[in-house]
Amino acid sequence: MLNIDFSSLNPSYLAKTFIERILHLLMTITEILAKNARIYKDRIALIERVPELAARRSLTWEDFYSASNKLANSLEGYGIRKGDKIIQLMTNSLEWLPIYFGILSIGAWVVPLN
Repeated sequence: MLNIDFSSLNPSYLAKTFIERILHLLMTITEILAKNARIYKDRIALIERVPELAARRSLTWEDFYSASNKLANSLEGYGIRKGDKIIQLMTNSLEWLPIYFGILSIGAWVVPLN
């Protein structure tokens, strides 16, 4: 049996972390991306390796979020709205996730095909 002594912890700290965890659970995946872009702005979010070319590309959280927003704005400009279904026909690449998140951020459904 695990015996943990919580008596030394500040109750307001426990309440704050509990509330933050609950709110985090209620966030959508696109809201989590926006939060990570604010918190981890210049840290690497995605890495693509292509061993046969000895190549490596990466995106920071800010660039990931920015690319997703640019696509979302473009899709809205073409009249794509919440509830629309979009087929994402792509091979695996660094661009796949920002496009996926861009579609989700406007509330459209993504149908990924590879």
